[in-house]
Amino acid sequence: MIPKSKGHHQEWIDACKGDKKTLCNFDYSGALIENNLLSLVAYRCGKKLEWDAKNLKATNCPEAGQYITKKYRDGWVLNG
Repeated sequence: MIPKSKGHHQEWIDACKGDKKTLCNFDYSGALIENNLLSLVAYRCGKKLEWDAKNLKATNCPEAGQYITKKYRDGWVLNG
């Protein structure tokens, strides 16, 4: 259960001043948004996805790849 927040701005200030974390830090919010975005991909593909988080792929739905990654124009790459 997530405790009541002091407010987004106050949490951010407190986290900057010390080693405290905000209540909805990236560990929490990153997994939440991944789930939300994957539900949109599943809706667009019209099927339930079997998700391989390590490789960022839907193992049962190759057509989902078009919504997960994009092909960059020649000469442009995304490093990371």
